[in-house]
Amino acid sequence: MLGSTRGIDDNINFYRDVHKKALTVIGAHEACRPQKEESHIMKTIKTDDTVSLNFIAQKRLEMNMLISEVFEPANAQSAYDRLFERDPLLMLVAFKWAKE
Repeated sequence: MLGSTRGIDDNINFYRDVHKKALTVIGAHEACRPQKEESHIMKTIKTDDTVSLNFIAQKRLEMNMLISEVFEPANAQSAYDRLFERDPLLMLVAFKWAKE
């Protein structure tokens, strides 16, 4: 999980939904990440990106179930506009690059 529980959220009661249930939440605060790989404990965002892409390539991280819609490259502007506008129907979009 990435984020902070210090803010106010109308949809989540962190005491009732997390603390009272004694759930363990492992997360990170993105702003404190180093720009350069200086520590074996705290990795950079680039390192995370590389690991994530490797997991996807190795099929250890399944992304297909997250794809909301597949777009033709000619419709890229529409996809980006809808993502920018936070269209609630979109979680992750994909582009169909290969011709069948």
